[in-house]
Amino acid sequence: MQPVRQVIRDAPEFVAIPPDLRHKVIELIIWPLDDSEPDTVVQPPHYQRAKVDTIVMPSREERNAR
Repeated sequence: MQPVRQVIRDAPEFVAIPPDLRHKVIELIIWPLDDSEPDTVVQPPHYQRAKVDTIVMPSREERNAR
């Protein structure tokens, strides 16, 4: 059986599976063919970040002192 490769110029909401491939193990790959750049704009986090001058890391002995 030959694989089906089809270029769709205007993608519909649903893609029909050929009858001879139904109820079988298949691999469906959806790959956009346009030249648009991916959205790589970094969005700021939705939470507040505290701005500090230094981070104080106590030693193990200081953390475990009782």
